[in-house]
Amino acid sequence: MHELPQQLANGLILGAMYGLIAIGYTMVYGIVQLINFAHGEIFMIGGFGAYTVWTLLPDGSSLAAVIPLMILGGILCSVLVGTAAERFAYRPLRGAPRLAPSSPPSGSPSSSSNSSGPSTPTPSPTSPSPSSTATPSTSSAPPCSAATSSSSSPRPSA
Repeated sequence: MHELPQQLANGLILGAMYGLIAIGYTMVYGIVQLINFAHGEIFMIGGFGAYTVWTLLPDGSSLAAVIPLMILGGILCSVLVGTAAERFAYRPLRGAPRLAPSSPPSGSPSSSSNSSGPSTPTPSPTSPSPSSTATPSTSSAPPCSAATSSSSSPRPSA
């Protein structure tokens, strides 16, 4: 019979932790318009910070002194990791286009800016193409330089 109050306390504590993480997701997405899936990790770093403070304190310390110090240690660790994540992950993405984190790499065919028309069909392997019997080019330019040099607008410098 004395198991019920313990299970109720466990459920309330777990629900409070889920609620805290959900509020963090909601606030970050509402303000920055970016989804941060690192909330669980930052929350757990805070737990490890509190645990580290508890292990560093001498045995027999007063509970009234241990709990506030553990809370401060957890807050300190979470704030440091959260600030580093904002500085090095969010700040570069603030001025980026909306789908910048999910855009394909710049070298992939789907992001090519020179593909304005239909692509040329590849020759079938059974019939030799006229270019396969031609001598190799002696040009020192890379093969893709013709496509990039034929554009009419100059590329902006980085």
